[in-house]
Amino acid sequence: MVKQAEKKVKRNPLLPIFAIILAVGFLVFGVIIANGLITGEIGKIPELMKFKASPNKNVAIAGIAFAIWLTLMAIMYFVVALLAGKDPNEGPKLESSPLRKAKKRRRDWK
Repeated sequence: MVKQAEKKVKRNPLLPIFAIILAVGFLVFGVIIANGLITGEIGKIPELMKFKASPNKNVAIAGIAFAIWLTLMAIMYFVVALLAGKDPNEGPKLESSPLRKAKKRRRDWK
């Protein structure tokens, strides 16, 4: 019987470029949402939350956009981790686990 070689799965080389485009897209989305929140264009925002006369409007937009971007990236990393999963062929083998060795040693003592 002839032994077949294992097939190696090649990853798409454009995957990192797609991730960078997605991260930049999340950042643009965060800036648009933050700008709308600060200027009061999105929905009815109470007067207390508007920064009309604040000289730090750009800093506020950057901070809120970064918070939105960080949240979206965390959600993306979580989804990718769930979808990637764990390879069932890798990891600790049942025969070599410390718990099985301890059970075998107990049986030897009896």
